[in-house]
Amino acid sequence: MTPLPANSDLVYDVGMNNGDDSAFYLRAGFRVVAVEANPLLCRAAESRFSAEIAAGRMTVLNLAISDRPGEIDFWVNTVVSEWSSLIRSVSERAGHPVERIVVPTNSLDAVVRRHGLPHYLKIDIEHADVMCVQALGKTGPTPFLSVEFTDESLMGEIAAQGYRRFKLVEQVSHLPVGRSRGWEGLSGRMGRVALTDRGAVFRALRKVVGFNRILSMTRPSRKCAGLVFPDGASGTFGDDIPSEWMDREETMGHWRRHTAEWTRHGRDFWCDLHAAV
Repeated sequence: MTPLPANSDLVYDVGMNNGDDSAFYLRAGFRVVAVEANPLLCRAAESRFSAEIAAGRMTVLNLAISDRPGEIDFWVNTVVSEWSSLIRSVSERAGHPVERIVVPTNSLDAVVRRHGLPHYLKIDIEHADVMCVQALGKTGPTPFLSVEFTDESLMGEIAAQGYRRFKLVEQVSHLPVGRSRGWEGLSGRMGRVALTDRGAVFRALRKVVGFNRILSMTRPSRKCAGLVFPDGASGTFGDDIPSEWMDREETMGHWRRHTAEWTRHGRDFWCDLHAAV
């Protein structure tokens, strides 16, 4: 296979949801191909980004990523839209009601062949992310990639596509996990510890100061191009994340330690894995 050339001005937002990430990519000067299975969210995006679509800077594709073209059941979480999924049990977690709809599907490599290989591929499609990663075997890797990281086996799939450098971004505090870079990275690490450490000192700190107030103090580390990323957004990517790139072993060490710590206290360690070739 001859890898396709990456387009330095193109970003894919796979799992667009409400379009907050797409808005950042557009503001940063990229063209965007946004993929979303929920037709209501696609129509909302077509209205929100009508000017960008008319200018040829934004393409909204109403489809689910699968391993082949066709149709598939999609489960819409009617309470938390970003939990909607091809997997019913994933969509209806926390006891939320879901609705079944039938949506068109296609493979990511088919989308890439039509629209081009992006500079950055953001994937957030609720436990179906591995199909996107595997499709890169037919196109060649993108320079930068991010994926919601919930399964240790996903690292093996990503590394198999040629990615060798990694960063973790914890999504409750919107702060990076790993080796800090500069004052912004150090302050971010301090903020993440203050928000998530289960030690008695930090529990007392959160009780006295307030979780939301501490959270607001961490927001500058997630501000880029004049935009503060809201909850649920993936945020910036690549070299703009204020932490150093790590190899596979160091990254997995951080992920395992944080997962074990959070699990002991009955919470999920929710993070994005960023990768670069």
